[in-house]
Amino acid sequence: TDPNPTPTITGTSGGTFTIDNSGVINASTGEVNITGSGAGVFNVTYTTNGTCPDTSTVTINITSGADATITAAGPFCENAASVTLSAVDPGGVWSGTGITNTSTGTFDPSTAGAGTHQIIYTISGSCGDADTISIVIDAQDDASFSYSPTTFCTTDPNPTPTITGTSGGTFTIDNSGVINASTGEVNITSSGAGVFNVTYTTNGTCPDTSTVTINITSGADATITAAGPFCENAASVTLSAVDPGGVWSGTGITNTSTGTFDPSTAGAGTHQIIYTISGSCGDADTISIVIDAQDDASFSYSPTTFCTTDPNPTPTITGTSGGTFTIDNSGVINASTGEVNITGSGAGVFNVTYTTNGTCPDTSTVTINITSGADATITAAGPFCENAASVTLSAVDPGGVWSGTGITNTSTGTFDPSTAGAGTHQIIYTISGSCGDADTISIVVDAQDDASFSYSPTTFCTTDPNPTPTITGTSGGTFTIDNSGVINTSTGEVNITGSGAGVFNVTYTTNGTCPDTSTVSININNCTLPQPIANFSASQTNICEGDCINFTDLSTSSATGGITAWSWTFNGGTPSTSNQQNPTNVCFAAAGTYTISLTVTDANGSDDSTMTAYITVTNCTTPTAGFSISDNEICAGECIDFTDMSTAATSWLWTFNGGSPSTSTDQNPTNICFGTDGVYSIELIASNSFGSDTITDTITVHPTPTVNAGNNVTITLGDNTILNATGSNGSYSWTPPTWLSCPTCPSTTSTPEETITYTVIVVDSNGCSASDQVTVFIEFENVIWVPNIFSPNGDGSNDILYVRGKGVADLNFFVYDRWGEKVFETTSLDIGWDGKFRGKDMNKAVFVYYLEATFIDGSKVTKKGDVTLIR
Repeated sequence: TDPNPTPTITGTSGGTFTIDNSGVINASTGEVNITGSGAGVFNVTYTTNGTCPDTSTVTINITSGADATITAAGPFCENAASVTLSAVDPGGVWSGTGITNTSTGTFDPSTAGAGTHQIIYTISGSCGDADTISIVIDAQDDASFSYSPTTFCTTDPNPTPTITGTSGGTFTIDNSGVINASTGEVNITSSGAGVFNVTYTTNGTCPDTSTVTINITSGADATITAAGPFCENAASVTLSAVDPGGVWSGTGITNTSTGTFDPSTAGAGTHQIIYTISGSCGDADTISIVIDAQDDASFSYSPTTFCTTDPNPTPTITGTSGGTFTIDNSGVINASTGEVNITGSGAGVFNVTYTTNGTCPDTSTVTINITSGADATITAAGPFCENAASVTLSAVDPGGVWSGTGITNTSTGTFDPSTAGAGTHQIIYTISGSCGDADTISIVVDAQDDASFSYSPTTFCTTDPNPTPTITGTSGGTFTIDNSGVINTSTGEVNITGSGAGVFNVTYTTNGTCPDTSTVSININNCTLPQPIANFSASQTNICEGDCINFTDLSTSSATGGITAWSWTFNGGTPSTSNQQNPTNVCFAAAGTYTISLTVTDANGSDDSTMTAYITVTNCTTPTAGFSISDNEICAGECIDFTDMSTAATSWLWTFNGGSPSTSTDQNPTNICFGTDGVYSIELIASNSFGSDTITDTITVHPTPTVNAGNNVTITLGDNTILNATGSNGSYSWTPPTWLSCPTCPSTTSTPEETITYTVIVVDSNGCSASDQVTVFIEFENVIWVPNIFSPNGDGSNDILYVRGKGVADLNFFVYDRWGEKVFETTSLDIGWDGKFRGKDMNKAVFVYYLEATFIDGSKVTKKGDVTLIR
C-alpha cells in the first residue's frame, strides 16, 4: 500500500533501469510500480550509458501490511480474574493500565482498578499496525460495616451498623435473630440473648459480602438501697444493692468490695456514693449520703482555780453553742451561759459538764477549783556567814515557789550562803494561782574571814633570826604556838631561842564576824648536827575522782635511831593528815591538782618536803548513752537516720535489728533501711576510755500495702472501660487523671483517645503506699480509599474528590495530569479537589493520584491509582 519508490542516483546519471521477476519499473527514473509489480523480491539493475559504462543492482522487497485489530473485551469487575486479550495478527506488543504481560496481552482488572482504561496493541515494522480499545472495569462493591460496640444488653436500644463500604445492600442474621434487611438495625428484644452473625451483601454490578458477630446478654441491676443520714462519729455501715459483685466508690468508702461506709472517714457533708457492676452489660447507680456534723462540746474556764472572793467565772465555748451546762457537788451554775456562782457554790472541787443540743450531740467536762486565799509570809532568817551550812526557809502556807540568789531548791526553800556569797540578797516566795500570794525578805550573808598565812622557809636553825609570817588573808587576828614555843600573838614572830629545837604548829585565828583559822608547821633544828632529808613517792599520781592511793616514805637520816616521826599533809585527801611512815588508802573525791607535804624528825632535827600539784585527780566519767531517731514509725523499704545524744562518748557501736546495714560504728548513722515489717530493737553502746553504757529503743516498721490495678485491657476507640483497683484499705489515686471519671476512686471509668498506662497509688492509715500499673490499649480501624471517578459539574452530587478513611492521623494526597504536572494536593480528609487547576475547570480526563497516610496507631500506608474526571 506504500507509494511507488524512486531511487536516488549517487553515481552517473542518464542510465537505464531494469527489474526482474515481472516487476514494473520506469527505465529512465527507476520508479517501481508497486501495484503493477505485486508482492515479491525484486532485483533492480541500473546501467550507465557513458563511454565507460557501469552496472549496479539493488534488491527490494514488497510485502503485504499487518492487521492489529483488537478483539473487544470487558467490562470486568475489579476483582475478576486476569484475561488474555487478542488481535487479528499476532506478534505485537500490548500496553496500557492493567496489562501485566506485554507479549501475551494478559490484562488484570485488579491491577487496572475501577475505571475506563485505554489498551494499545502495536505491531512494529514498516508494514506494522496498531489498534486501541477501551476496557471498562466496574468498581468492586465494599461490604464493610461494623457495630460499635459488638456486645449489647437486652435493655439496650436497637443497634444500627455503620456502613463504611457500599451502601444499599441487604442484611441477614442467623440464630433466629430479627433484623431490618435494609438498615441492619437489630431488634434486641425480639432476638433475645445470644450470639448472632450479621451478614451484609451489596447489590451492585460487582457485589461483596462481609459478616460481623454481635453478642446480646442480660443486664445487671446496680440499684443501691438508700442509707443515712448519719452522725459524723457513727459506726461504719455496709451498703447494699440489688445485684452483688460490683465495686463501691466515693468519699467514705473504706472497702470497695463489701461497700463499707465510714461516716468519720467521709466527714460532714453530702457524699456521692457510686456502685458499679462492670462488664458490657454492667450497671451503675449513685446515691447521696448525708453526714451530719458532730457537735463539739469544747469549752474552757481560764483559769480553772478561783478564790471565794473572785467574780463569777463564765466559760468560753470553742465548740458548738446553744447547749446546756450542769455542775456537781451542789455547785450553782447558769445552765445557759455556764456562769458559776462562786458565793453560792462555796469552796470545793466542781465538775462542770456541757452538753450540746444538735442532731449529733456531744458532751465534755471541765474541773474547776474554788479555794480560800493563800498566805505567803516568810519567816525571817539570817544573817549567815558565807561558809555556813544550807538552811531551809519557811512561810505560813506551803506549796509555793522560792526564788532569789542562794536558793538551791525552789520547792523546799533551801538557801545556801556559800552559793549566795557575801552581800544582801532578796528572797521571794510565790504561791501561784488566782488565790495565790507572794512575800519578799532580805537575807544578809557576811563575808568569811581568810586566815591564810605562811612562813618562808618553814625550817630554821637555832641560830637563825626570829621568823615573821606573811598574812595573805584577813589581818588583825591572833597567833598561837604549841610545844612550848614562844610567839608574838599579834605579829606571829616566833622567838627561836625561847622556843628551842623542835616541830611547832603555829595557828592564826581571825577576829571578824565570820572568823577563820589556819595552821602552819615550822621546824627549828640544831643545825650543827646532820639533818634528816624528807622525801616520798605515791603509788599513782594521775587518778580518777574517788580513787585511793598509797604513799611511801623515801626520807633518809644519819642520826642514831633514824627517823622517829612523820607528819603528812594530804591537801584534798581523806584523811587529810597522817603520822604513819607509809600511809595507805588515801582517797581523793574531787577533780583537781593537789599538793602533798611530809615532815620527818630524827634525833638531830626535822625536814619537810612539799610537792606542789603532785596528785592530779580527773573526772573519769563513763559515758551516758542516748540517741534519737528521725522517724520511729516507717514503712517497709524506707530508710531512717539516727542521731547520737550520748555524753562523754568517744566511740559508738550500733546494732540495727532488721536493718541494713545491721551494725555501724558511725556517731550518727544515716540511711539505715528496713525491708520487712515488724517491731525492731535498736541498741547503742557508747564508750570512752573509762567504760561504756548501753541503751535500746524500738522502731515500728509497717507493712507495705498491696494494690492490684487489674489486667491490661484492649478496647475500640470511642469505647470505655472500668478500671477497678483492689488491695489494702486506704486512699486511692490514679495518675495521670486524663480521661478518668474519678481519679481518686478505687473504681473509675476510662474513655481514652489513645493507648495509655495508668498508675494507681494506695496510701494506708500508716502513710505507707504501694502502686501498680494497667494499660488500656486502643484498637484503631485503619481505612483509607480514593473514589475512581467524580463529576465536578455543579449538580451537588459527587462534585468533590475526597480521600475517605477512618483512623487517619496524617495525610499527604497528590493528583497529577497525564503529563505529570501536579494539579492538586491536600493534607486533610476534609479538603477535596473540585476539578480545577489554577482557577480553571479541567477537561474530562484520567488523572493519577498518589497518597501517603499515617494512622493513629502509627502504622503507615501508601497508595496510587487513577481517577476519572467527567462532566
